[in-house]
Amino acid sequence: MISTPSERILTMQVPSLPSYIPVVVPFVENTAGVFGLGREEVLKLGLAAEEIFAFLSGGMCRGKTIEIECRNGLYYAGVEFRFSRTELNLGGLNITSGIDMDADGNLEDMGLLLASRAVDRLHISEGDDRRINLAIAKDKTYPPPGEISLPVPERAGGITVKTPNTEEIKEFSLRTSREQAESYRPAYFHYPGKVADMIAGGEYEALVAVTAGGNVAGGLLYYFHTERIIQIIGPFSFVVVSREAVERSLLDACLSRVARSRAIGVVALHGLPASLVPDFEILGRLCHYGEDGQESVQKTFGRLLNEDPGAVVWTAAELADYLHSEYRRLALAREIKIIHDMGETASGASIFSAEALRDRGDVTLQPLWPGADLTANVERHVRHLRGEGFRNIYFLVDLGVPWHAALTPALLSRGFRPETIIPFGGRADVVIFQYHAA
Repeated sequence: MISTPSERILTMQVPSLPSYIPVVVPFVENTAGVFGLGREEVLKLGLAAEEIFAFLSGGMCRGKTIEIECRNGLYYAGVEFRFSRTELNLGGLNITSGIDMDADGNLEDMGLLLASRAVDRLHISEGDDRRINLAIAKDKTYPPPGEISLPVPERAGGITVKTPNTEEIKEFSLRTSREQAESYRPAYFHYPGKVADMIAGGEYEALVAVTAGGNVAGGLLYYFHTERIIQIIGPFSFVVVSREAVERSLLDACLSRVARSRAIGVVALHGLPASLVPDFEILGRLCHYGEDGQESVQKTFGRLLNEDPGAVVWTAAELADYLHSEYRRLALAREIKIIHDMGETASGASIFSAEALRDRGDVTLQPLWPGADLTANVERHVRHLRGEGFRNIYFLVDLGVPWHAALTPALLSRGFRPETIIPFGGRADVVIFQYHAA
């Protein structure tokens, strides 16, 4: 039995004082254990929560009320800290913090570094009520499927596209991990139980094509990339005869469903089957550098479900020509506004989030907080991530956020190039920059 969303959230409010750490840590750890995390994951999430609460209560929010929410995402446990906006200096949450520390290095920042490294995801945002939301998440550990034999799907005639049950989800995931190239599917397909929980948790949805004999002949995964954009993974076909018919049936069924949602567009950042490419616009490309140094290039695709409503975007002058050219090619109506440095003061440390897939050598950076050190922070991240063995470094810039545009000169000067535009991928369009050595 799957619990309802209301049964998967526990919240507490505490004064932001160090003396409440013995209250906060057991709350997080006990809740995460009930939510299904293993002992090691529970301890890491508890460590991250302790370091974050200690930092907040050590001066920034001392004595003020902090709301702490624990959430069961089925495949992960998450903790969110909500507190009033103050003069923030959360630079220690950068994955590079403490690396270049001198004798005057801040030990509190090192504690926040431990917090950010102990979890799988960390995100900071500002709510509509001008409160700060600091969220962390730790994924459950799933066993590999082992050597499970699967029946060979019969000819695809008479297939039915449907919402899959748990066993069909696992078969879809297992077939995808075995039969699709790594560049076409995320690593979580290696863990069918995780994919099943991702869908049961409500963040992802799936469709499968089932033959008359009940075997899974294909499948497609989709989810809200943003409030307005759906991202699809697939469709994948596991039959040779009628392969294109399976792919078409899955895509049509998906578009029929999402057309009734609040989404205004669909993107496929992991590529598409050749038979479906004419239905989409090419948004750009992304490169994948393998362990052997070989480069594979994957085109990215998108399509709007309704007429383009237009948008205002902000950019640095260095990116203007690229945007004008791409918007003409994609026939997107945009008012492009150039930002200008007029001597206004920037202060504090900027913060970049980092989501890493170490087995693929991939890491995606996003700006979370502005600061006076944008160029230096980009350089620190590139140097550190390259040293850690990450071969594929991406940086997402939201053109709906003016201060994001200020990052463009720093990115271009440090080896990044704009590769893909995601329409309405954030507050406005998002540009994916990718780092290229040399």
